[in-house]
Amino acid sequence: PAQFDGGAFGSLASVSAGWDALGLLQRMAQVDAALLEQQQARAATQVRRLEVAYAAADSFLQLAAQGAVVQAARANVERARTFTTFVEARQRSELRPGADLSRARAELALAETQLVRSEQAAALGQVQLAQALGAAGAPVTIAASAPAAPTPSSTRPLAAARNPSLLEADAGVAAAQAQARAAALQYLPRLELVAALWVRGSGLYDPSGAHGLLPDTPNWAAGLAVSWPLLELFGARARVRLAQVQTTVQMAQRDELLQAIQSQVDAARATLDAAMRVAQNTPAALAAARATEQQAQARYRAGLYTVLEVAEAQRLLAQVESEDAVARLAIQRARLLICRALGDLEPCLSPPADTTGGR
Repeated sequence: PAQFDGGAFGSLASVSAGWDALGLLQRMAQVDAALLEQQQARAATQVRRLEVAYAAADSFLQLAAQGAVVQAARANVERARTFTTFVEARQRSELRPGADLSRARAELALAETQLVRSEQAAALGQVQLAQALGAAGAPVTIAASAPAAPTPSSTRPLAAARNPSLLEADAGVAAAQAQARAAALQYLPRLELVAALWVRGSGLYDPSGAHGLLPDTPNWAAGLAVSWPLLELFGARARVRLAQVQTTVQMAQRDELLQAIQSQVDAARATLDAAMRVAQNTPAALAAARATEQQAQARYRAGLYTVLEVAEAQRLLAQVESEDAVARLAIQRARLLICRALGDLEPCLSPPADTTGGR
């Protein structure tokens, strides 16, 4: 018989495996949620790329508009300088009073001040464009060219695109719904399929009395284990409710974003319509302002006008020249706003197609 203080050495080697069959459903739901969150992150990256591209394009158009204003200011300075030289010559010949020369010089100083301010705005525009391009501190310039006149293609409706912000919101709603499904599956019972295989070695029951340590007696077992934590019910229900609330929040945010995008599209289209109408009026206003300035110059030389009428005509011409150049660029900026709201800047950044057949 075995004694209390008796003993023998032994050995055991085993391999066991278990698989939670019902837990597979929960893990599949969690994987689906993770994939949707990855899709949401990719959409967020596209949103950021859209914002960066829009900032660069808008800064470019702003700098182009500021350059046009600088050109108009320089032309106004040249006209004021030429007129001041003429008035100075007439004053020396005692054909005009000294008050005319003082007023002409004051108008020239005012024109030069406007030029300095427009050049300052253009310099700040260059800084903003460099920052938008990721080249802060580097000198950035754009090619000087006259703004293009509005064409029928400028008013062509832009095709609707899928805004990446809306894609991100849709992915967020889907991910929240997947998380809610995964939370609902947390309270399923654990149904585990288990199996084990082991080999033991012992000298306790060896008739020869040898105490061998080498495993030589195999055995196996297989079974089904079911567990269901009853007290976990309350925590599982709370997690399900939280996931459902998050889903509701995501859906509300998605609806709010959809309203905001539609409002942006409507506002941008209204801006484009106004810019087109302004651009159609500025050529006639520019021609009239040029004719008025020329007539004022001629009548002043003939002694029919004072220096006040000439100064007023020159200021009006400078203002209309600036508005004409800016109005054409305002059309492009309005189209850029529409492209941004629709989520695709390609129609606004790509050059227009040649409809003349290369002639």
